[in-house]
This record gives sequence, structure tokens and C-alpha cells, in this order.
Amino acid sequence: MRRPFILCALTLIGLLAAAPSHAQSGGGSGQSALNEDLRISALEDQMRDLTGRIEELNNSLHQLKDQLDRLSSDVDLRFSQLQGQGAPGAPSSAATGAPQSASPRPNPPAEPRPSQSAGDMSRPPTSSGTLGTLGGPAPAASNQQVASTAANLPEGSAQEQYNYAMGLLTQANYPAAEQAMRSFVQRWPSDPLAGNAQYWLGETFYVRKDYASAATAFAQGYEKYPKGSKAADDLLKLGMSLSNLNQKADACRAYARLQHDFPLPPQAVRDRLASEKQRAGCSS
Repeated sequence: MRRPFILCALTLIGLLAAAPSHAQSGGGSGQSALNEDLRISALEDQMRDLTGRIEELNNSLHQLKDQLDRLSSDVDLRFSQLQGQGAPGAPSSAATGAPQSASPRPNPPAEPRPSQSAGDMSRPPTSSGTLGTLGGPAPAASNQQVASTAANLPEGSAQEQYNYAMGLLTQANYPAAEQAMRSFVQRWPSDPLAGNAQYWLGETFYVRKDYASAATAFAQGYEKYPKGSKAADDLLKLGMSLSNLNQKADACRAYARLQHDFPLPPQAVRDRLASEKQRAGCSS
């Protein structure tokens, strides 16, 4: 009777001795699973953080793209300004008294048409596409015309009045800028800034797609200020205006004169000239 009891006791003791080791093994497995869960949770937190940062970067990229799109508007005006030959920064409308709500109604163009039959490049393009020869002087405005348009500028020095006109231009107030630039050229025809003002007068027409008036203004700018800082730009924009009027032969003549008179124009003019000559189909 005692032997079976002893065997049962030994068996029970063996089971009790093995239990801690099984418990320890089970505890290690549970700790490993817990650690794995913690690592997965940490990875998920990192993924969420990275996803948030990517979304922020995408949003910033969209904002930068919108800014670049806004800056690239009015390409022709910005192209000319980047050449570094324009005026210094124009003051705000509050400082200069520039109109903010309503644009003044533009007056009729003040430049009289020359009466000679031969003509020159300051004449507007004709229906046959003939501009005449280069070299004739542009017509001068009368004292009455100067007085009638001078009211478009505030009182001040030539630099201050030029800045005022440039302020209107940078605000895209093209009708008012047209009158202000025209008034400046008529009031200060010998000022170093007059050639620039004549060029920007042409730009006020070009950006509004009035290519005939633009061609006249650019041609007059070249004729009156052939040594000015904007003379090469005048010839380039004259050719572009004529090309837009489908007067390709005259456009090529303007480009040829640009290459002849300015063998080494600014890089921006040189690059644009190559593409515009190709667009007009010029032979060389």
C-alpha cells in the first residue's frame, strides 16, 4: 500500500519541479510578444509622423508653385525688367498719390503722323507692311500737346515723376501708365530716363496686344534714343510687334538692324532674338 503512494508522491514532486521552468518559458514568450507590439506601435507612430511631414511639404510645394505662377504673369514686362536696365523700385501708390480705384481715361495719342512719303521706322505699319527706311527723326510734339499731357504727372523732379509712372506700370494700370510715360517723354525729352520711358510706353501697348501702337512707340524709341540703354530692346520689341501683326519681312528687318547695331546685346535680348527670328522665319 505504501509503494503506490510513494510513486504518486514522487510524480507530483517532479511535476512541481518542472512547473517553474514552464512558467519562466511562458513568461519569456509573453515578454517577447509585448516587446514586438511596442516596436510595431513605435513604427506606426513614426509612419504617421512622416506622413504628416510629407503632407506639409506637399502643401508648401503647392504654395510655391502658386507664387511662381503669379510671378510669371505678364511675361514680357518681367522679361524687360530682369535685364537690369529699367528704373529703380517705384514707390507705392500711397507715397506717390497714384490712383487706386479708378483708372484715368486715356487721351488720344499725341504723336502726329509724319507727312513725307518715304517715311521711317517711327511710322506705324501700313496695310502693305512697309515701314520705310531707318534713320529718320521721329516727329516732335508741339508745346500745346506737352502742356495737355503734363497734367498726368505729379509735381517733382524727373526721377520722381519717372518713379510715379513706373509705379502705375507695376500696378498693371496700363492706361494711366501710358499717359504718364507719354507725359514724361514730352516734358523731359533730353533726360537720361527719357529713352527708358519711351520703351515702357511701348510696353503699355504691347501687353494690351495693341501691336500697331506698340510698333510705333518702339520705333520712335529707337529713332530718338539710338544710343540709349533701351535701344536694343526697342528693336527687339519692334520686331515682335511687327511679327504679331503678321508683317514678318519688316520684323526680320528690325532683327537685322538689332544685330548690326548691337553685335553684343544683353544676354536676355540675345536669347529672345534667336527664338523670335526663328518664329518669324528670318533667313539669317
